[in-house]
Amino acid sequence: MDVVEEIADERRALVDQVAALTTEQRATRSLRPAWSVHDVVAHLVKPFEVSTPRLARAVLPAGDSADRASDRVTRRPAQRPFDGR
Repeated sequence: MDVVEEIADERRALVDQVAALTTEQRATRSLRPAWSVHDVVAHLVKPFEVSTPRLARAVLPAGDSADRASDRVTRRPAQRPFDGR
């Protein structure tokens, strides 16, 4: 198996795990205090929805803070309903 296939398998396994979460589990606070598990999932899918140039443009208004920029661009995906797939 090549690396791309292994990554795809890992992502599919993560989708299966996330899909099995209850509403309460998704609302649970994560290790990042301001984020729920739902927010973490939004952060994980962000690279598939947010281009590198868009993320780079978000850094300037965030005071050159990559963390604040990441929070900002993660907000939109985190507001979408969670259907597990």
